[in-house]
Amino acid sequence: MLIAFLEYWEKHNYGFMAKCYAPMYDKKPVEIRQEYGNISLINYELIEIIDQMSFMTDIRVKAVVKINDNVEQKYFEFRLTCNTKEGQSAYLPSENTVWGINNRKTY
Repeated sequence: MLIAFLEYWEKHNYGFMAKCYAPMYDKKPVEIRQEYGNISLINYELIEIIDQMSFMTDIRVKAVVKINDNVEQKYFEFRLTCNTKEGQSAYLPSENTVWGINNRKTY
């Protein structure tokens, strides 16, 4: 899910980026554009995957981004959670669950 999100970000495809979030957030493309519209992703590298629990994973990403004509290296941490398709938390992944981005922080 996160790789798809990052690839959509490179293409500025905010509609598909929104679909990568956990269903409980019901993110809209306009919200994603507001958050990511001024940050162009140039390239990225997954640097660490930390399985917190069976239903929660943190993934650290080193990225080169362009913000207001400045190219910078940033580190992001994305939390992915397992959810039912209706948006409830799921504690065990199954064929009836989906993974989605829960939040992001920059460090």
